Amino acid sequence: MTPSRSNGAMTLDTTKDDFLVRVSNARSDERRSVSAVMARVRDGYFGNTPDKQLNAAMDDMFDDIIETLGAQAAPSKETSHIGRMAEGFPLFGLGESGTRKSSTFARMIHTRPEFAGFSYVPHENSSALLSVKAPSPCTLRVLGVTIARAMGLPTSETLKENVVWDDIMDHLPARGIRVIHIDEFQHVLENRNRLDIAKIRNTMKRVLQTPGHPVWMLVTGMPEVGLALEGDTQTWRRKSYVFFPELDFSRHAGKCRTMVQFFAKERAGLDCEAFTTDQNIHRLMHASLYRLGIAIDVVIKAIRVALKAGSSELTTEHFAKAYKAFAGCPDAENPFLASGFIELKVDQHLTRLLESRKERTGGSKAASK
Repeated sequence: MTPSRSNGAMTLDTTKDDFLVRVSNARSDERRSVSAVMARVRDGYFGNTPDKQLNAAMDDMFDDIIETLGAQAAPSKETSHIGRMAEGFPLFGLGESGTRKSSTFARMIHTRPEFAGFSYVPHENSSALLSVKAPSPCTLRVLGVTIARAMGLPTSETLKENVVWDDIMDHLPARGIRVIHIDEFQHVLENRNRLDIAKIRNTMKRVLQTPGHPVWMLVTGMPEVGLALEGDTQTWRRKSYVFFPELDFSRHAGKCRTMVQFFAKERAGLDCEAFTTDQNIHRLMHASLYRLGIAIDVVIKAIRVALKAGSSELTTEHFAKAYKAFAGCPDAENPFLASGFIELKVDQHLTRLLESRKERTGGSKAASK
């Protein structure tokens, strides 16, 4: 049982879950008020160039599906396509962590009418799409087991790699699966040698070329995921890409400013003009590793800080407080407070702090010997 939303307000079906009842009863009116606004904020979606590119790429994929399956089903007298293998192709969504690959593909999956009836729950999924996330660590066998479970097939920890993939191939036509989405695909490639990658590549090609039932693939992950099929000319010529680039201040300051205004003004009802100077937008970009998804997370955290403070505007102080809460950094290393913010190394502050402490401790011990 999960919270539901109606007209932007969050409501709870508290008839089944004692834990949610206790949490709900313990909250003050102020906290409930903040949550009502935050529900609207978190329901907001800020579209971006990759959204448009993905939409166009999906149009092309669906056209290819129609054309490929149409040729496959053509009357026997139509012989112009004979000799061409009926095969799907992979569409890659590639970018660094925090660039919104997963959320953009997930939104597309839930908004495209071609995928109507989709569900992550096997027995509730009536669409032609299967969507899984590669666990970490992930071998080719583990990926196969993950896909088989999403298809509702019986699995066990003793299933061999070739057996599970044979089972998948046998059941793809019966289940009517035409598109398979694999998120976090870089997990499949971690610590793999050339022979392993070749096996992964061949397995993917086998799925794309399922005899009598070609399948198309959506593959999202880090940039190195593109290597999975680069070495195979037959599949390389058919694949397609949507890239999720990192932000650049000179080119994307306006877009980032519009994003802040969208969440602060339109969704939360907060004035944000004082914050949206060029310098503050640059601070936000740097604090977010120049990745839009992280920048959105930082803005949403800052909005919560502002709402809890009862403020009617979103200020730099709210960003600084929000950033300190999740980064754990002192004011001198907070990009929303430091004058030389552009020189700050903003990620893994606690890791660097512990490493520095170990170095100091080690140096002290060495000096005392």
